[in-house]
Amino acid sequence: MALTFSGHESFPCKSFWLKKGYDFLQEGGDFNAEEAVVQLGVGKNMVRSIRFWLKAFGVVDENQQITEWAHLIFDESNGADPYLEDIGTLWLLHYKLATQGVADIYQLTFNHFLAEPYEFTEKALEQYLTQVGKNEGQTLNANTLKRDVQVFGQTYLGKKASKAEEIEDTYASILVDLPLFHRESRQVRSLQDRMRDDHIELLATKPGTQPELPKEILLYAILRQYSGRLTITLDELRKDPNGPGKIFLLTQEGLYDKIRQLEDTYTEYIRYSETAGNAVMQFQEKMAAQEVLKHYYHVG
Repeated sequence: MALTFSGHESFPCKSFWLKKGYDFLQEGGDFNAEEAVVQLGVGKNMVRSIRFWLKAFGVVDENQQITEWAHLIFDESNGADPYLEDIGTLWLLHYKLATQGVADIYQLTFNHFLAEPYEFTEKALEQYLTQVGKNEGQTLNANTLKRDVQVFGQTYLGKKASKAEEIEDTYASILVDLPLFHRESRQVRSLQDRMRDDHIELLATKPGTQPELPKEILLYAILRQYSGRLTITLDELRKDPNGPGKIFLLTQEGLYDKIRQLEDTYTEYIRYSETAGNAVMQFQEKMAAQEVLKHYYHVG
């Protein structure tokens, strides 16, 4: 399948767009209709961007039908967190974005690119994606990749505001409250002029214990990734593509701590054991991922 690095119209998803798009569809809205601009209260490019982000976050499926978990979160009357006030919802949205396979930069970055360089420039990520495209037989447009990498950074860090009226944009992106990335400015000696120092800006991150990640969101991700399995090794959880270790940037210690917490909370369902040095998470019986979300949000 062809890799996708466009569709967002160069707009990162704003914090209210998923709810706005969800309500629009619930009310029978059509993104292709001329009146969508008026009904959504945004320009044509933003209409297309909202439609893209709904699919990228898994709010709608490939048939543009609203998904079950999205109803649970965004429903106006009974939604568990329609205005994204719970940090667990942001972790859930990050998981969806990085595993849906719609916006490929997120899946590739967390599953593969971040295996080594925990400090990197946007240019380095562009070069990596260019090489991935070549490996897949695709020639990717350099400007498209540049914009996609910029939107990636803005998704987690917001825009860099240079004027007072732009400050709101710094905090408007949907996942800026997650502690996954930060910007660093580092002094380097210029190769062109060894007497002059330049500064390069880095996106920096590092796997950690992620104390703000709710254990139920982790469990939801495990149940989605390893559907039907009753035994999963800690090594798989840490290293598998789309597994919680990579997607949530969790260390082995972080995974161990959260699985122990899950064992304490769900004693009838979950066991942790170590046999001959092999750490294993075991389910005593099958659990439903959607029911775990309901338990977390205290909804029926």
